[in-house]
Amino acid sequence: MIQSNRYAIPEAVLRANRHVFSHMVDGERVWVKKRRPDKNPLGWWAQKLLYAMTGNILLMPPDRPTGDNVTFEVSMLRKVSAHGVNVPEVLHVTDTYFVLREVGVSLENYLRDNGPTALNMIPQAAVALKDLHDRGLAHGGTQIKNLTVNDGVIYFIDFEENIPEKHLRLFQVRDVFLFLLSLERTGFNPDIPALCRAYDPNGGEALLDQIRRAVRQFGLVRLANWRLLSRFSMKDIRNMCRFVDKVESGGSTMKPAS
Repeated sequence: MIQSNRYAIPEAVLRANRHVFSHMVDGERVWVKKRRPDKNPLGWWAQKLLYAMTGNILLMPPDRPTGDNVTFEVSMLRKVSAHGVNVPEVLHVTDTYFVLREVGVSLENYLRDNGPTALNMIPQAAVALKDLHDRGLAHGGTQIKNLTVNDGVIYFIDFEENIPEKHLRLFQVRDVFLFLLSLERTGFNPDIPALCRAYDPNGGEALLDQIRRAVRQFGLVRLANWRLLSRFSMKDIRNMCRFVDKVESGGSTMKPAS
């Protein structure tokens, strides 16, 4: 697995930086992801328990990745790339880190930095997500921070989730939900029905109904103690509640974040 090329990162640079960082190689910016310890399984088991209790597809946990994060994500990126999806090129791999070609700025930052003229990238991202799904894939973490814009083209990054094949369609629905919720959480007030139609002109209404049925369960959860879901901040909870209301009422109109 170990190799040597121009994208090898000096050991001192690896030690001085966090798990994910950018680095310049001969004037080219690349991204480096280091091997990290296995995640504490308690969070995964807690989510699995919540899913068993509620049956809500939005709480269904992915399978736990096999092997370390370097091996798993590199294999996923190569698999997804082979299906024709826009992802970063893997430039260098070792046992302890891998290096990726930069593929523009995150969709979140692109929308913030370019104002109203950038909003056309939101339905374009929905179309790109449908294309990924039509190729028999799911992402598992489709927040707009995990999509990038490079020369007007949408790319996907951070393939860290191990999607169970038998639940592929449910995770595709969850991908759409996470995409829409991330727009809400970052202040872009998504037009939910319009984006469901952009994602699937023929099946957008059915998709919206499926999301609506799932978020109704969250409508009940918000009456209980949301603090049980400790990974969410109170701001996240308020955004979720607003999102639930919006889905129930038929959506809103996209606008730039303030």
